[in-house]
Amino acid sequence: MKKLAVFGGTFNPIHRGHLSLCIQLADALDIPEVWLMPDRMPPHKPAPELAPAADRLAMCRLAAAGDPRLSVSDMEIRREGPSYTYLTVRQLKKEQPERELYWFVGSDMLLTLLQWKNSAEFLPQVTFCAGARQDGEEAALAAAAREIEAAGGRCLLAPCQVMECSSTGLRRRAAAGEDLSEELPAGVWNYILEHHLYGR
Repeated sequence: MKKLAVFGGTFNPIHRGHLSLCIQLADALDIPEVWLMPDRMPPHKPAPELAPAADRLAMCRLAAAGDPRLSVSDMEIRREGPSYTYLTVRQLKKEQPERELYWFVGSDMLLTLLQWKNSAEFLPQVTFCAGARQDGEEAALAAAAREIEAAGGRCLLAPCQVMECSSTGLRRRAAAGEDLSEELPAGVWNYILEHHLYGR
């Protein structure tokens, strides 16, 4: 079966840390195709200063343009209500029955995965993949992976070069008038400036 990975998130905005993690996981696990999937409404955390879905989708498309393995799906944005993973997995299994599904997550999401809504439904259907986003997280990630597998899931951890970056911090810096051209793909930063997002 051909591998397909999904990398979901609020992407508010998508930044080089997201892309670095995504590309390193794809390289390490030999996955030829990754869908960036911005959510409509994040179910797991509050989302202050949430840019409109159309803008976040556009920024993801700009960010994906530099790597032929990356494409962008609007599946969760088109669906009403909170963007629950179990609903997305259901839809993907119907629409992509011939694909072996992998799910890329940041370390913060892996640590809470078993608390996600209806996690028992999707755990056996996808392989979760993660790498550390901050130094010193490796032991906690390994413990979380063991818990996921004990609950019937599959989890792969790949060594990743850490690139510490957070959307929350970037939004704060954007509002303060700072230049974010180092942390954001050029197309994304230009989009933020042109559309006056995050207080710019």
